[in-house]
Amino acid sequence: MGAVFRLLNARGISTRRIATTVEISQGRLYDYMNGKTKVEKMALFEQIADALHIPRELGLARRPWEPAEPPEPSFPAGGLVGNHGDDLATVDAFRSADRQTGGGRLYSAVVHHLPGNVAPRLVDVASSPQVFAAAAALTGMAG
Repeated sequence: MGAVFRLLNARGISTRRIATTVEISQGRLYDYMNGKTKVEKMALFEQIADALHIPRELGLARRPWEPAEPPEPSFPAGGLVGNHGDDLATVDAFRSADRQTGGGRLYSAVVHHLPGNVAPRLVDVASSPQVFAAAAALTGMAG
């Protein structure tokens, strides 16, 4: 937390304002900033995280000020792979699910779908151009 406080101060936020915002004394703030003490109690860490709106990605539970979790994606009946193995329908299903849940949440599913369902058919002479289009779209999505 000392590094966070030093960064805020270097960006022009006064130590008085930082201390007031996180509800600690300026003396204690200086101790954190100078490395004399560390924030060790979870309750204090959460108090500071809430005051500064530090997101839960740093290992905290969802904070009261954060938006609720996005809904789980809804997939078409029969799963992500479209009827009759329609690769472009699968790409559309991934895109639709991605729009519902936000960027990055489907990365793992896309990465697992590519080598297991698409890549083997890229070398099959009977494959249609749809397979290559789907491989390109899913690779772009995974990137």
